[in-house]
Parts: sequence; C-alpha cells; structure tokens
Amino acid sequence: MTALTVVAAVASYYVPFMTILLFFLPVPAVILALKQGFRAAAISSAASFLILFMFLTPYAAVSTGICAILPGLALGWAYQTKKSGFFRLFAGYLAYLVSFFVIIYLGQWVTGVSFTQDYVKSVEETSRIMLEMYKNAGLSIEELAQVTAQVENMTKSMKLFLPAIMLAAPFFMSLIACALSDFLLKRLRIPFVPMKPFDQWELAPSLKIFLGLVFLLSFFLEVAFPGIPEIYFATIEMLGMVIFIFMGFSFIFWLTRNMSKGQRNFLRIISFLLFFMVSGFSLVILLLGIVDVYVPVRRFISQRQTK
Repeated sequence: MTALTVVAAVASYYVPFMTILLFFLPVPAVILALKQGFRAAAISSAASFLILFMFLTPYAAVSTGICAILPGLALGWAYQTKKSGFFRLFAGYLAYLVSFFVIIYLGQWVTGVSFTQDYVKSVEETSRIMLEMYKNAGLSIEELAQVTAQVENMTKSMKLFLPAIMLAAPFFMSLIACALSDFLLKRLRIPFVPMKPFDQWELAPSLKIFLGLVFLLSFFLEVAFPGIPEIYFATIEMLGMVIFIFMGFSFIFWLTRNMSKGQRNFLRIISFLLFFMVSGFSLVILLLGIVDVYVPVRRFISQRQTK
C-alpha cells in the first residue's frame, strides 16, 4: 500500500493528465485500516510521506503527503470503526479542509506571496486580457459595453465566491474519496458499512432548521446592515446552493429509481448534461432541491404509489 500511494502521488505530480490520481491518495490507507488495523495504516502513511521526498521537491512532497495522510487516516479510522456514510463524508471533509489550509499556509511561507492576493491578481489579469481581446475583435460600442459589463460581473463573482469554493472543494474531494473507497472495497470483498445510495440522501431535521435560520439571519443582516462586506453573504448563498443542488439531483435519482437500468441511466445522464449546458435547468434543479428538503414530496409520492 505504501508503494501504491507513492506511485500515485509521483504520477499525479509529473504527468499532467494523471492529476486525477490525487483523489485516489487516501484510498490505500482506508483499505489497510480495514485489513490490518489503523496502526498499520498510520505507519504505511508515514513511510510513504518520507519516501515522497526522494522523488519530489520538498514543498511538493509535503503538500502531496498531507493530501494523502490526513484524509486517508481520517477516512481509515471512520471505516474501521464502522461509522455511517455521512460521518465518513464529514470526517473526510474536515481532513481535506485542514489539509488545504495547511498547504496554502506553507505555500505562502515558502514563496512569501499571499494566496488571496495572488488569486485576485490572476483574476484581474485574465479579465484584462479578455477585454483586450474583445476590443481588438472589432465589436460595436454597444456590444463592447455589454461584454465589458459581463466580464466585470464575472470578475466580481470569482472574487466573491473564493471562500465558498475553498469551503466546498473539500466536500467534493471527500465524496470522491469515499466513492472510490466503497468501490474498491466491494471489488476486494472486504466487509464494510457502505454509504447510503445517493437516491436515499435526506437532510436531518436539525440541519434543515439550521439552514433555514442561517438564510433568514443572512437576509436580515444584508438588509439591516448594508455595510457588511458582500463576500460573507455570497459565501452563504453559494454553499446553500451547493447543498440544494445536491438534494435536487438526489430527488431526480429517487424519481428514476424504479425505471429500467437503461432508462434510469439515460435520464440521469441527461439531467447532468442539461444542468451544465442549459442555465435555466440549473435553477430547476435548485428549486427541486429546496422543495425536496422542506416539503415531504417523497413521502407523498410513495403514499400515492402504494394506493
């Protein structure tokens, strides 16, 4: 397992299209924790971390090792102790979140460049290049004004949504790591507690109440105290959208669960494609998620089907 982790880490660093292997880095620790115990997983992770210094630069070895060790051990412990799927997902989320902030801090310490300042500078430079390109494209004054407004809005959104992206990215990383772990554990026939199927995902009542209170408080503060920086409200808004979009897709998966495999997969793939290709459809998924969270639609449909 140590060799597997090292090979995946080195390949993800040196081969551009193999960067996807970063999602695989925690999986060997999960498998080892279930087969030989958490202690063996911790020793293997430490060994792989030290070996990485033989093949990568110090900063790359530390950053890659952190992305492998912290999530791997967190998920390995959660799998070994037979925690629920959502608990594992949350444990992986916290581990990835800590890893990201540690890596960013180390990067700032090594380079002496602020991450946020560098990000804002990159966004502004990209926007400037885009505007120069449009100016040289021979557009009319009205068309150029529209394009300029769109680019400025995009630049503003990219700046505002940076905290939300940093908070949401660890969730997707943890979700992919859990999905890969479940898949390989099934193939290896290692007993474990599987994650609940996506079509059965539901928010806990306490989380529903918490989300509602957060959005109401955010709306009140935005109206009553306009001096509060907009970035706080944009972060809450985007994180809420991510949650409701997930629940919207979960509802679609639930609606198609009784169809034949071909029809079910076709409709699910089409819904994903429409979400990314048609802007209006993303709003439909968002609204479906909100309704699914706060209205017992699934229970109503199930009762109608049983009659």
